[in-house]
Amino acid sequence: VDTKLFKHNSNIKKKYDILFIGRLDIQKNLNNLLEALVGLSLNILFIGKGKLKNMVLDYKKEYNLDLELIEMVSNEKLPRYMNSAKIYILPSLAEGNPKTLLEAMACQMPVIGSNVPGISNIIMHNVNGMICDTTINGIRQSINDLYNNVVLQNRIAKNARKYILKHCSLDIIVKKEFKVYNNILN
Repeated sequence: VDTKLFKHNSNIKKKYDILFIGRLDIQKNLNNLLEALVGLSLNILFIGKGKLKNMVLDYKKEYNLDLELIEMVSNEKLPRYMNSAKIYILPSLAEGNPKTLLEAMACQMPVIGSNVPGISNIIMHNVNGMICDTTINGIRQSINDLYNNVVLQNRIAKNARKYILKHCSLDIIVKKEFKVYNNILN
């Protein structure tokens, strides 16, 4: 993660309560996320495109969700959106190495991620993020628990940034790769 680009900016006003970034795909568990958001009266931003776009827009209309959908944002502009949201959520059914989660953590955002490999090996529950079940109730409960606890939000956000600086920054990754290559060549 480019921690010089993806960083906290307190000068950006919080416009959104919840931010999701990713493909609009079944793997991202959007149906359960949208169901969990129904009735919560939150400002929501989805950034992404995919085959579930119409489903997202149908939920917005049917349940009168305060949801904005932006299909594409350049990598350089993502930190601005991340800094304009209170909580980042990634309730996926499966993940590899979720870059947007790492970038949100680098921006010192409190994050919620599902209890699946690829996320659960990054997030330590209530330390640098919050782990949730992939169910509607699990997602809704995690959103409510984090949204209503500013002290927890602040602690998670600071620890998230520290985690990225220690484990995922470009400098750290380059040093790790150099060490691997060096070991192979020697």
